[in-house]
Amino acid sequence: MYEFILLIYTRFLCYLFQAVIIGAKFATGLRNGGAPSGYLLGIVDTFDEHSFMTLNSINAASTTREKMEEILKHTGFKKGGDGPMELGKWFREDNFELPSFVSKRSLQRNSTEDFEGWTFNKTKHYPDIWIDPKDSVVLTIKGAELVVSDEYSVGLALRFPRIKKVRLEAVDGDEKNASETTTDEEIWRIFDEARSKRLDAHSIIGSQYQPDAATKPLRQWCRFLTPEEYGKKSRKRKKKIISSPSRKVPKVDVYKSNVLEGLNFCVLEGVYLFDAGSLEGQVAQKEGWTDEAEQVKTEEDVIEFIKKHGGNYKAEVMGTSKEYIIGGNKDDARVKTQIRGLEHAKSIVDSKKKADRTLASVAQYHDGIIKWSFVYSLVHRLQEKTNKNSDSNYLKPELHQYLVRVRKSRNENEAEDFFSSSRPISIDEMKHALSTPTDIQGPPWQLKGSIDFPKEERWILSSRYTHFWQYSNDIFDQENFHESNEVVLYPDIFSFGFGFSAEKDATDEALSCIKSTRWDRVAMDLDEIISVLPLVSVMGGLNTPHLHSGVTHIICLLKADDELQYGDAMTEDMFVCKERGRRLMQYLDRDLSHQNKIKLVSPNWIRKKFKLI
Repeated sequence: MYEFILLIYTRFLCYLFQAVIIGAKFATGLRNGGAPSGYLLGIVDTFDEHSFMTLNSINAASTTREKMEEILKHTGFKKGGDGPMELGKWFREDNFELPSFVSKRSLQRNSTEDFEGWTFNKTKHYPDIWIDPKDSVVLTIKGAELVVSDEYSVGLALRFPRIKKVRLEAVDGDEKNASETTTDEEIWRIFDEARSKRLDAHSIIGSQYQPDAATKPLRQWCRFLTPEEYGKKSRKRKKKIISSPSRKVPKVDVYKSNVLEGLNFCVLEGVYLFDAGSLEGQVAQKEGWTDEAEQVKTEEDVIEFIKKHGGNYKAEVMGTSKEYIIGGNKDDARVKTQIRGLEHAKSIVDSKKKADRTLASVAQYHDGIIKWSFVYSLVHRLQEKTNKNSDSNYLKPELHQYLVRVRKSRNENEAEDFFSSSRPISIDEMKHALSTPTDIQGPPWQLKGSIDFPKEERWILSSRYTHFWQYSNDIFDQENFHESNEVVLYPDIFSFGFGFSAEKDATDEALSCIKSTRWDRVAMDLDEIISVLPLVSVMGGLNTPHLHSGVTHIICLLKADDELQYGDAMTEDMFVCKERGRRLMQYLDRDLSHQNKIKLVSPNWIRKKFKLI
């Protein structure tokens, strides 16, 4: 198959098309996880230059990584890392709807024109995000062969597609816009001409060629081996090797020490930033490696530091006793994938399958992903101690030096705590233990709120329901209030939709102390808002996770102001999280008629009102 692909790419069938990116699926692999990867390509509809028919999907990895980054930069997509993901010019569609720029004409049903639109497989073909062709990028696509296909609206598909050029001035030059792409009529004409040439060539070879008995017979060109050739082929197969994602490993010319000699480090891709104000920053200042840590911007900097001190960098986890898996941020895609793999490997330790036993043996040396700052602290301690083998505890990371740990059973945790109780710990480890909350799976929001509550305000958790709220008189007339005469507030839970509900049902639910299941889905990064919800209750307000016509205040994380009146002048830049702010404004403009009477308030605004009582 490789020889066939090489042959058609270099000598025989090879097609070049101009197509525009109109959609993409998110990558799930280790290298590009969280970024658009499977691009959906479109070409101009012959009868409407503003509409586009779907032609193919193509892997973004078929070009260089630098060109992939230029495409994302041009379309405004930001993967995130330590901040929220930004879609830029990309957008989503609800309920598997097709955007207006997708043509209503389709040729996928036996190449017969109809106007039922593109019929697609929701799982296989429908993209996660869309982009308007006028905001997108035109690609020059190189492929081996055009074949009839009922998967795309053009009715054809390109086999073995590759990205040859990215038509941006900053990349491959000769920038093109979406209207200059190939049309469906041109593609079908190319397909018909190629099919005619193949039929003519086959007929000539079959009827006119008479091989000479003294010469070696010329085999007719075909893509598969004949039975005789297959019988002569060696049955020995080459061992398949799984390669790791490509990365520029820094070269080290000058070595500073050999204190990490014999130690292996697998450094995961992700966000590597140093916070001088954190506990790690305080430890770095005390131990004297702050200057080196402040130079860390990417994982390549950590790899270079490891190699300068004699350590070995490994692209994959090998499963040895002196091996460390290093990560940058617990939200990185590589970190999440790696920890899931370790948890799975440890769960199959009793399996009888050979592959499972091999995987479990690799995972037995690892309890989680270690913070990159551990490497710098380790080097500093080993440089002070001449013989690193005299105390093996130097090579063991402490609990607070783990970025993410494998979840263990209750019995394992109890045994570990019992073992650790007799072990002396440092002051830094104690500080980390006191400042790091226990990682409970799915803790209730009330628990999180009570933890973040100041000591002088915790009395309200045991107080009775009172009526102190006096901040709604300037918003609604008396006749518009529910008979309970209470104000309903809605917290900033924008990550999973608003759950519109009738005012009476939402108010009755809050007054009856029935806990809505929606509270269990509150994101833990909203603890600043969650901590003021009891203050709202004690002042007579009602907290509800349903946005409805009775809502008068919305608790948001605002950048500058503590209180804003919702109106036309609102922009997403006023919110700490732009994506959540944009979604909130869309919901208010679409579904609530009284949105101009709603106030957006910050948690600090709630605390100020409480102190005035």
